[in-house]
Amino acid sequence: MPTYFARSNGNVNAAIWATTPGGTAASATFVSGDVLVANSFTVTLNVSTDLGSTGEVRNDTTGGATAGGSFSLSNGVTLTANVFAGSTSTACISVSGTASASVVGNITGGTGSSAVGVSFNSTGTFSVTGSITGGSGSNSSGLVMGANSFTLTVTGNISGGSGGVGLVVQASGTLTVTGNVTGSTAVGVTIATVAVTATFTGTITGAAASGLTNAGSGSTAISGTVVGGVSAGGVFTGSGSATITRARGGALASSAVGVSASASGSVAVESIEYGDLGASPTSGPIRLTDNSSNVAVMYRFNTTKKTLVDTASTALLPAASNVRSGVTYNAGQTTGTCAVPGASSVLVGVPVDNTVGTASVSSTAIQSACDAAIAAFSSGRLANVATVASTGQQIANAFGS
Repeated sequence: MPTYFARSNGNVNAAIWATTPGGTAASATFVSGDVLVANSFTVTLNVSTDLGSTGEVRNDTTGGATAGGSFSLSNGVTLTANVFAGSTSTACISVSGTASASVVGNITGGTGSSAVGVSFNSTGTFSVTGSITGGSGSNSSGLVMGANSFTLTVTGNISGGSGGVGLVVQASGTLTVTGNVTGSTAVGVTIATVAVTATFTGTITGAAASGLTNAGSGSTAISGTVVGGVSAGGVFTGSGSATITRARGGALASSAVGVSASASGSVAVESIEYGDLGASPTSGPIRLTDNSSNVAVMYRFNTTKKTLVDTASTALLPAASNVRSGVTYNAGQTTGTCAVPGASSVLVGVPVDNTVGTASVSSTAIQSACDAAIAAFSSGRLANVATVASTGQQIANAFGS
């Protein structure tokens, strides 16, 4: 598919495109797989633009283009394409004012310092369906949220790059991420000292840098496991509050913790799990949530798991109807109700308890029972049954003969 180079500032549907960096500007009809390069100009995406899952927008030097320039998303626009920043400090995609917009595709930071994939400086809403990855340049973030009162929804994984953070939140707002967050040389997600209501559904994993660093004062809910990395934790929280499904230490004995909490914050985890070689899952003032589903998982020297459960939990325990009647368990809080008959009360050969039944009836016993029944019938009811002779006499008596 062709690569189109902007030849002047203007709307994406205007006659500003050429198939070479210095070509004559003309209109273009885009199809799936096309590549649009800013070529140092500012292109306004005034209409939704669909380049398909393999299409791209870039502001680097692809095809001999001049580095820089950007694409500006207008209100209500959806861009379907993968976004690649270049080597300049100008963001490849920008959104400002009160605009709301969407990107369906992956977003990657660039190779230069502060070469950001997407810069969102709007009070509107922004959604990303795709992965977000920091670039190789210093501070070359994948996505930067810079205006207060934003609403950001990400459906996809977020990863730090070798130089840039995957997602940087610099303003207050609402953040919802459905996908895994992973640190690399740089952090996966960074939230500054602002009030952000954040919800994560997925695994958050540290590496050389944390998966999530949250210095803000808002609330964070993580439905998933946070895992320590080689030298950085899965999650670090500041003065805000956080609830986490499970905190897990890293795989190495020297690995970092799953979650590290500041003394000024409030962090609660539902479950904790030590790493395979004993690395701690938590650090700092962290409490358990008030759930009967709380568990603690540790590893023996043979690396098998040992799970400690809340005594009030029934999730890992048998129901009372499955425990022998009168037997107490669950630290004495539950009594079994299952009545198990003795083997002598169960037909021979039929499984019961940890054996088989022994009860049987012999042919002699059957014959004796039948004889007794017949004798009882004969001396009782049968003795009073009329015969032909007695019936005939009754008829004769009735007619006086």
